Amino acid sequence: LIGCDLRGADLRGISLGGADLRGADLSWAYMKGANLAPTSNNLDRGANLRGANLTGVILTGANLDGVNLQGAILNYAELTGAGLEGVRLRGAIFANSNLSQANLSNTLLDGANLQGSNLIGVDLLSASLKGANLIASDLREAQLILKEEDKVFTVELAGAKVSDETTWPKEFAPPNTTAVVDR
Repeated sequence: LIGCDLRGADLRGISLGGADLRGADLSWAYMKGANLAPTSNNLDRGANLRGANLTGVILTGANLDGVNLQGAILNYAELTGAGLEGVRLRGAIFANSNLSQANLSNTLLDGANLQGSNLIGVDLLSASLKGANLIASDLREAQLILKEEDKVFTVELAGAKVSDETTWPKEFAPPNTTAVVDR
């Protein structure tokens, strides 16, 4: 399926665990409830969507755990409640996307563009957002810090770009020493 053209396809509930979709065009595809995670036998990896065009894709509640989305284009994507734990998202573009209530824990988002995205209630525990663009993103109710006995789990924001329009959870402010404020 490398480089395949699935623009606007109705792929509801499809299971693509282990599929190689590098460079595929899935823009505006309807993939509600899709499963792109590894199969239950764990012998394969999640789908490879490195560099794929997923502009406007609907992946509400989809399981994307373990999927490779490095450099993928997900502008205007609908990912409400999607499972993205441990997904490789380095350099992915999510401008103006809806990721509310998604699980992004342990996810690598270094250099990702999340400008103007809805991140309300997102789980970002132990995620890395080094150099990510969070300008005008809404992070209200996002899980950024968890204190458990003698351990503290937090999100890495070194070099992340934020603005006065970036909305943070109550009682949280990005460390001034690590975030770059764009005014």
